[in-house]
Amino acid sequence: MKKTLLLLALSVVLSGFSQTTVYSEDFETGNSFTMNSSDLGAAYTNSTWLVNNSYTGGSGTLVCVGFPFSFTIGNTPTQPAGISGSPSSNYMHITAQDAISNGITNASYVSADGICFFDETNFTKMTAPISTTGLAGIAFDFWYLCGGSADAFGEVYYSLDGGSTWTLKQSTFNNTTAWTQLSLTDAAWDNQASILFGFRFVNNTASTAADPGFSVDQILITSNSVACAETTSSITETACDSYTSPSGNYTWTSTNTYMDTIPNAAGCDSVITIDLTINTVDPSISQAGVVLTANESGATYAWLNCSDMTLVSGETGQSFTATANGDYAAIVTAGNCVDTSACATVNTVGIEENQSTNLISIYPNPNNGLFNLELGNDAQVQIIDLTGKSILNQNYAVGNHKIDLSSYSDGVYLLKVLGDGVISNAKIVKK
Repeated sequence: MKKTLLLLALSVVLSGFSQTTVYSEDFETGNSFTMNSSDLGAAYTNSTWLVNNSYTGGSGTLVCVGFPFSFTIGNTPTQPAGISGSPSSNYMHITAQDAISNGITNASYVSADGICFFDETNFTKMTAPISTTGLAGIAFDFWYLCGGSADAFGEVYYSLDGGSTWTLKQSTFNNTTAWTQLSLTDAAWDNQASILFGFRFVNNTASTAADPGFSVDQILITSNSVACAETTSSITETACDSYTSPSGNYTWTSTNTYMDTIPNAAGCDSVITIDLTINTVDPSISQAGVVLTANESGATYAWLNCSDMTLVSGETGQSFTATANGDYAAIVTAGNCVDTSACATVNTVGIEENQSTNLISIYPNPNNGLFNLELGNDAQVQIIDLTGKSILNQNYAVGNHKIDLSSYSDGVYLLKVLGDGVISNAKIVKK
């Protein structure tokens, strides 16, 4: 006997599935069928299921209403090469009880004539159920013989509840006197925790028998795919401005939790929960004369000369003071997000420098943080570091003023003076 019960554990990722043998029986070293069960009201008064390798017929006598009658049983057709152990391997078959009494045990039956022999059925079923959990594309293959007639034929049944109820899959196996292979499929057999198969021989009233009796060999149950079971997973994603879902069906632009569905490796639905964070960066800039300031705070900055798309060397602060007329843009990086502002035009560098000469004077410059600021008019004075932070903002009268930046770090600071309606800018170098 060759039989296999396959228990398959499915994982989320499964690839390259090929045909799998779930069960096989060729009756060579045993028998995994319960013979002559009473399922569906079956009996074995006139005929019975046997397993052997008997193919030779013979002659004998039987008694009907007290009179002896002679009978002759022909040889059972031998098996083709497609059956293991052919041409005369073990097989499961119906045999008439009167033939057995005369020492003849190949495939035969005695027909129900309504006088000496009456209608009956003979049932055989798998002894133990098999599982197809996680499997699909189940095929039930076997070889069979059945002479029979319209009144004597074979049938195939299956049960999904341990044999409490049986479902007829196919009937009228008859008029077949050469070994024939058949493959049956049914979606009801996929992904089942318990399934049994059985064969029934139906012997209704008829005048003559047509041997051989119902015979079965080389039973094979296979699966060609995995039963679809929905899988789930979750991911955490961070994106800039927008995010395209794994399926490509959705684009999301706000932080939230989303669901998407894609096929998994088995071709079934995989539902993904996406914990999504959308980051944005404001690339816009503000302009005050020759001073450009990025509106996004707490970011990393670089300034771009739009005329040749080169970076302005050393300019990495939130604010940038142009020293030459031209078009400039800010490259703003916040987290993993980078964006570039529109170009802003500066065309007042020369004018402001001339005005600055009349309005302000700074000395010494460079300095150690202590310097003199001489104003030609009353003015509002603002000093800004390269991050755009204002470190001084107050009004001064015309004249000389001592400014102390000694507590601040060495570097370049922007001096912005508004007086008499004129904005003047200068750089202070502390070192």
